[in-house]
Amino acid sequence: MVKKSKVYKFNANGREYVLPNQDAKYILNVLRRGTTRWKGRTDCLNRERKRITTGEFKNGNPKKKWVYKCTKCREWFKLNNMEVDHIEEVGGFTGDFNEFIAKLYCPQENLQALCVLCHSKKTSAYNARERFTRKTQY
Repeated sequence: MVKKSKVYKFNANGREYVLPNQDAKYILNVLRRGTTRWKGRTDCLNRERKRITTGEFKNGNPKKKWVYKCTKCREWFKLNNMEVDHIEEVGGFTGDFNEFIAKLYCPQENLQALCVLCHSKKTSAYNARERFTRKTQY
């Protein structure tokens, strides 16, 4: 018995394309990873940052560092404890690359800086809603 490989159908520029599932997943992964170096991400974080003095060097110059405010809990964090979140979730790929890219690389109004904990809570709540919605549809 020959196992059929899965294919992924999508629309782009008014045409329907068929890709092996593995290739489509690779393309979507590259698009998502691209947001980590996207200027929109940096701009969102820079809107919520301030420079604070944490002490001084031996020569008397002040030690300064950047801290970032979580939009939800309003606490201040180091950059490595911050994430950029889409206010309106991107969600899964629905078959239209243009729509997916527009949601992923959205305007600043749809982005917010959240601490890791707040982002985790929001994502978990969204995933739970999605799982419930899929179960109740069948």
